[in-house]
Amino acid sequence: MSKDTEAQILKCIENDDYRGLMQLKVKSGLTVTYRVTDKNETSSLQFACAVHNAFECFVYLTQKLYDFDAKDSKGLRPIHSAAEYGATEVFSYILNIYKRKGMLNSFFEQEKHKGEYTSKVLYKAASRGILDIYKVYSDYGFDFAYLAQENKSLLHEICKKLSSNPQNDPDTIIFFLKQIESFENLASNEKTALMTAVIHALDEKVVSILVKHINVNAVDSDNRTAFEYACFHNNLAAAKILIQKDISASFDTKGFMSICKLRDPYVGKIAFERYGEKMKGQFYTEVDGSYPIKEALNEDKTDKLIEFLKILLENDYDPDARSHPTCPTMFEAILASPFPRPELIEFLLKNNVRLDTPFHGKPGGCPKDYLRKSYNPSIVAIRNKHQIK
Repeated sequence: MSKDTEAQILKCIENDDYRGLMQLKVKSGLTVTYRVTDKNETSSLQFACAVHNAFECFVYLTQKLYDFDAKDSKGLRPIHSAAEYGATEVFSYILNIYKRKGMLNSFFEQEKHKGEYTSKVLYKAASRGILDIYKVYSDYGFDFAYLAQENKSLLHEICKKLSSNPQNDPDTIIFFLKQIESFENLASNEKTALMTAVIHALDEKVVSILVKHINVNAVDSDNRTAFEYACFHNNLAAAKILIQKDISASFDTKGFMSICKLRDPYVGKIAFERYGEKMKGQFYTEVDGSYPIKEALNEDKTDKLIEFLKILLENDYDPDARSHPTCPTMFEAILASPFPRPELIEFLLKNNVRLDTPFHGKPGGCPKDYLRKSYNPSIVAIRNKHQIK
């Protein structure tokens, strides 16, 4: 094929002029080279049609001359090219053929379980992030939820690509995440796309985009906000983004429990600066069968925990919980661990914890009794240092 003929064929495809292709009497097996996204591509004509969304040309060529479902040298089909370049009409047409020929379910299963993630339709579509591609895929019944259930790494990669492509359409990201949530659990589809992004610990750039377009104070059917999910799932990156917003709804009743689950000094400090008065009324309140102080002390990093506890004490948290006999004292909560950390006990003694305050969950016990009776060498050293008799 001459360069002139190739140029004429390519012009027909770019203009979706199937009559021009008829006049040129194109044959099967031809390829064309074209420029797309700053690189040259060489492909069979049906692939070129998919790239350029040349719907009428694609229909004409695949009726007799070219296989609508042929694979290229990389194992990719025209539908992958259509997805990658946002060719909605061609994409929809191919899915319709799959459905009519009884091939749709088989194709969906291949997309879920075979090949590299870079070859998946959902990933290819993220290159342009065209909303209608995802809508069409959903309309034909593709189960987006498998990403959350079986392939979270692909879920993360798709969202990274959606948040960094030139289109960068928040509506596409929101739709994509809502499909995952609604398919995953129809009973809880009141979750916002932001909540879904937080729960699955998606890239923080995705969260940064979503907080600009979604109500950060929205409450789902489980009575939780995005910030609560960030704390519950220990998603520190998301919590740091959300705490910079007006998230007052997250602190109406369970804000203190949330920051105690997260146990981060940075987030905790900002939370007290903004919502301290709300949280003070929640200090000693049981939430879902647990007390905030017990959740706070689940932190493994001792230095980080001490920094967090300092913030609590600076904001009038009473370590002895004197007016709240059902809430454990801070000392008591520390002793709930099978291996109480002496650094934490030392911290409390330096902050003048009352040694004679009775434990609330263990009648008759108090910090002084524990320190007197312990045979733990570290505790004995503390007892001697502070001259506890």
